[in-house]
Amino acid sequence: MRHKINRGLKILVVVFFLVPVFVLAAFFGAVSLIDFNQYKPMIEQEVAVKTGYKLRIEGDIETSVIPLQLKIGQSQLGYAEFDSDEPLLAFEKINLRVSLAALLLQAKVHLLGVELFEPRLHLKVDEQGKTNWGANLASANTETAPRFERVNWQTVNSTPEKVIEQSAQMAERFDIKLSNVTLYDGLVSWRNPARNQHYELSNIELMAFDIELGQGFDLQMQGQLKNQHTGQSFQVDQQGHMSVAKDMKSLSVQKLNADVSIFWPQDMDRTELKIQLDLSGLNWRQVDKSIDIESVRLKALDTDMSLSFSGHYGDKLDLDGRVDMDYLNPRQWLNYFKLPYPEFVDKQALSQLKGGFNWQLTPQKWQLEDMALTLDKTDLKGYFNFQHGAQPSYQFELALDQLNMDFYAATVTTSTDTTSVTTGDSTPKADQVTSELVYLPIGVPVTTLRESQVQGQLQIDALQIWQAHYQQVHMGFNSQYGKMDIAPFDADLYDGRWRSQFSVDVNSDTPHYQLKGRLDRLNAQAFLRDVANYDLLTGTLSSHFDLRTAGSNLDAIKYNMNGLFRTDLADGAYLGVDLNRLLIGQPIQQGDATRLEKLSLSGQVVKGIYHLQQASLKSERFDAVAFGKVHLPNATLEAELQLTYQQPPEGLAILKGVTIPVKLSGSIMQPDWQVDIDKLLGADNLQRLMRFFN
Repeated sequence: MRHKINRGLKILVVVFFLVPVFVLAAFFGAVSLIDFNQYKPMIEQEVAVKTGYKLRIEGDIETSVIPLQLKIGQSQLGYAEFDSDEPLLAFEKINLRVSLAALLLQAKVHLLGVELFEPRLHLKVDEQGKTNWGANLASANTETAPRFERVNWQTVNSTPEKVIEQSAQMAERFDIKLSNVTLYDGLVSWRNPARNQHYELSNIELMAFDIELGQGFDLQMQGQLKNQHTGQSFQVDQQGHMSVAKDMKSLSVQKLNADVSIFWPQDMDRTELKIQLDLSGLNWRQVDKSIDIESVRLKALDTDMSLSFSGHYGDKLDLDGRVDMDYLNPRQWLNYFKLPYPEFVDKQALSQLKGGFNWQLTPQKWQLEDMALTLDKTDLKGYFNFQHGAQPSYQFELALDQLNMDFYAATVTTSTDTTSVTTGDSTPKADQVTSELVYLPIGVPVTTLRESQVQGQLQIDALQIWQAHYQQVHMGFNSQYGKMDIAPFDADLYDGRWRSQFSVDVNSDTPHYQLKGRLDRLNAQAFLRDVANYDLLTGTLSSHFDLRTAGSNLDAIKYNMNGLFRTDLADGAYLGVDLNRLLIGQPIQQGDATRLEKLSLSGQVVKGIYHLQQASLKSERFDAVAFGKVHLPNATLEAELQLTYQQPPEGLAILKGVTIPVKLSGSIMQPDWQVDIDKLLGADNLQRLMRFFN
């Protein structure tokens, strides 16, 4: 009995051992001996019936057992209802490596690896908007073909969400776990003639390892994206580690490095631009359209900067992040992309930017906060806000340690086809403007003021403009409908104070300005030396002014000036000339000066000419009144000074009480002084002199 049992067990063991062996042998034999090429017509027909796509397998179909591989030669796939010479997809060869264990033990097709040679994906949209990928997949009976269901691919492809959902279902169905995917010399083409679009991503080389949804994998890819209409192309070489969720609705990148080279058409005369990108981390979720970039570092054109941001994109756009710049040359980027900007006189202006700021972007606004930047030699802190709308709005609060506006002085292209202005000598002068864009003297486009609202505060510890130096400058900006009011416009300068308000109106072709305010007790010599390179006048200067003018450059502003101006000088001196010595016929000597106890001038500016209406001077020995005019654009004067000696110097006692007319003409800097002999010997003075001799 025991012998029979043992014999039966041996038979069972042999059977259980031999059956799999025979099955495997039969499988191996079938795979090795069957010529799958004879089934190509059947495969093509089955694909057409189940998908609506036309498949043509021109190459051979080869199989091997160890490893279990399927190799398909040259093939192409196209949408049967789309008339085109190019197929939707074509490739030279594809190698598919399948898990033998999963196939035999689980009856699942588990792909382990894919090699794709020279794939060509051509995406097209014809003039009627029909696509070459939008077929309706007609399904077979679910009982005979349980792995297919009726799907409208045109609907599926209508939104990215549906594409992701369908792709995730397919990935789960085939349990994709690929040890490697390799693609050689790929091409993706997009054409939409109605929108004049033709893009090609060519020379694609791709390698990915250990691909499994929900797990991390390594990816390397390079290729060239070219705009066939413009000729511009991008060469990309990147590698990184990333993971895709099982539902394919979220993506994370742990690290990615990319080198991007931008090439331009020859007629653009622009060199290759190389960009290096280093991404530390990225998280993307399709469900709520959110994205989070930990840090991406960019290096290009000597620029070294990093960017991080997070938030939501799409219809509910709300992003915020931070930018840090180790070095950036704004002028270099503007020149490279040939973007317009003011033609600064100093070639070093706008050439160095570093620092950082936080930023926020929504459909209604973009905002910069916590700014700590250094532009050229200026440290800047504060915030800036821009609101979109029918009339854009700017709000800001900025603090600068120093600003040299002369460093940012801008030039403009002259044009004589503009409205002329009239100078004091009735000579017409053309206002200098650009033919395309008019800039204010500080380089601000007038269109920005015309189309926007501006509100803000600006504090500058030290300001230089038109060679004058100001400290503790405080400016409040309020602009609407092309008119900007700067009030207050206050500053400390040259031991004194400046208190004023300034307005700019750019609604006409030429900007108009108005300046109203006063100067209190500033050092006249230091101020005039910097503003006018003139140091022959000393004393304490105060003034009141209400001036209006127009122009887009300094000359035009001078020619168009109108308004009132009054100035007072106390405890000063006029250096270079001693009127006492001049009147007794002695030559001018070095060190000569005329002391001025008080000087008062008031008058009106009309079209660039200052007309003296009241002018008086008190010195230690004489009093004087003056009348005449000053030509501001040419810095010349024509005036007469009428001196009356109260205490004549020794040798001039004869002149006590006599009015002495002195003509001043020529340059304001160094005028010619000349006694008017005819008036001096007039009837009144001559009678006084005769009484003196008698």
